[in-house]
Amino acid sequence: MIAKSIVDDRLIDLPISPIFWDLLLGRKMTIFDLERIDTNLFRIFSEMQLLANRKREIEKKGSLDADAKLRQINSLKTSVIYFLLTNFYSQGHMQKT
Repeated sequence: MIAKSIVDDRLIDLPISPIFWDLLLGRKMTIFDLERIDTNLFRIFSEMQLLANRKREIEKKGSLDADAKLRQINSLKTSVIYFLLTNFYSQGHMQKT
């Protein structure tokens, strides 16, 4: 269809998604482009990124000793597990027993 319109020198309406246009133009995709595709998946990745950032901040804190860092990181791990499980169940991937 596109080739025929080029040969005939005609304009056609071609519904192309904005993300596809961005890719055609060589723009680099980011996590924020995911929001335009799947808002739930974007929310999950955003939360995971926030948790990863918090872990990095804990590791960089010079005012905490090793045990305090470990406790805070373990607390984050619990948050991650809870977050993943609640999202997994809410998306209907598993039935609660």
